[in-house]
Amino acid sequence: MEKNLITTWNIDPAHSRIGFVIKHMGIADVSGYFSNFEVKTEHIEPDYSDINVQIAIEANSINTGIDMRDNHLRSADFFDVAKYPEIFFTSTKVEKTDDTHGKLYGDLTIRGITKNIGLDIVHFGTVINPMTEQETAGFKITGVISREDFTLGTSFGANFISDKVKIVVDAEFSPEK
Repeated sequence: MEKNLITTWNIDPAHSRIGFVIKHMGIADVSGYFSNFEVKTEHIEPDYSDINVQIAIEANSINTGIDMRDNHLRSADFFDVAKYPEIFFTSTKVEKTDDTHGKLYGDLTIRGITKNIGLDIVHFGTVINPMTEQETAGFKITGVISREDFTLGTSFGANFISDKVKIVVDAEFSPEK
């Protein structure tokens, strides 16, 4: 009898981004991303239906393109990076809805607060990367969280900064060698 082997995949940081979008004063979207993160995935099933995802993000690496805003987001008003230097996500289950779409559930920890969230996941396909000659899989993960659930900027009302924050992750993965 053949034993099922776990395949571990690592993210390609040059072709991946963990970002967010939030509404400012109800009239404009402001986006940003985290430049330093590690993501590891494991699965046995070739269709990723049993995928396990672990993400660690360096909160200090937040970047919205405006230094003054980034420094404020690093402060105790928002991420409090001195006290909570990392953001974590650990998947708990995945539900496939069709061959390329599904829901990824897991525990998100920001500022020491952990909430179970659900994210939409799309698998764009798997190809052989001509540069690395490795199998490479592409995914998009999106979802919405409440900043108040994680005590992010609670002194700023939803009329100034939306409570809802859209998460947008674009990722390419290759098997660990």
